[in-house]
Amino acid sequence: PTQPVPCPLKDEALGKARLHKQAVMSLWSKNLGHHAGAIALGYMTAAAIRHHAELSERLFPHLYITGRTQYGKDTLARILAMATGMNVNSGTSGGRGTTEKSIRNKLAAIGNTPLWLNELRSDNSDQLLPLIRTSSDYQSNTITDTRQRVITFTANRPMMLVGEVVIGKDAEQSRYVVLRLNKPALDKGVLRQLDAMAGLAGKHWSQYLCDHNRAAWQIMLAAEKLKDEFRARGCDSRRARGWSLAAAGIAYWYDADCHLDPLNSIPPEILQELYTRACDAMVF
Repeated sequence: PTQPVPCPLKDEALGKARLHKQAVMSLWSKNLGHHAGAIALGYMTAAAIRHHAELSERLFPHLYITGRTQYGKDTLARILAMATGMNVNSGTSGGRGTTEKSIRNKLAAIGNTPLWLNELRSDNSDQLLPLIRTSSDYQSNTITDTRQRVITFTANRPMMLVGEVVIGKDAEQSRYVVLRLNKPALDKGVLRQLDAMAGLAGKHWSQYLCDHNRAAWQIMLAAEKLKDEFRARGCDSRRARGWSLAAAGIAYWYDADCHLDPLNSIPPEILQELYTRACDAMVF
């Protein structure tokens, strides 16, 4: 993407959207005790404009939300779906009936949104992981250029995975932004506020998508700068790529000019957790 011309009306709408997204991330932190919610939202923000990164990020990383039973995996996924305008009932459960064809059909139905795949377990991961690696969608990978021409491309589609199993070895995990959860506080009052605020944030998601060209320009520039920071802390190139995209997505919601200085756009406590999780030093 190229630098677009500023638009006051869009800027005003996105200003309101930023306030709602920041409120969601703050409430998430109170409920979870860490910033996995903010990181997941950053990932989804980058995933929504991934078609702009077709050449440099052809194999876009997947998001994997994992933890033990009752650790809030499904709740995080549901809130994330609400905050990004997804249907909260759009999750697909992994099972014997999940095939490459069924995954392709689901991808075709949801457009550019990451596919939400639930119940990744030890008894089905051997079946599902190869499908996740290779499944591509040739029907919905389209964008409309400035002349209203539809451009089709093939690329592996990102997925939002939820499960308990440890996925593969280090080389396999570097394909994912992995969020391991610990047991949350589950404060019902905070959860009610989070539900309400996520619903409001989801209404503004379309404003973000309408401004996707400018957002992509900002996020991709920010991600390139952040990638070097993750590499300097010991991440391999693939892992640095995935985590820098999530970090750039967070920076976008905190700073309208995040591409200028993304390190200072992200709150320090979130940035530190990004570094720690990316290097697998934090165990939840």
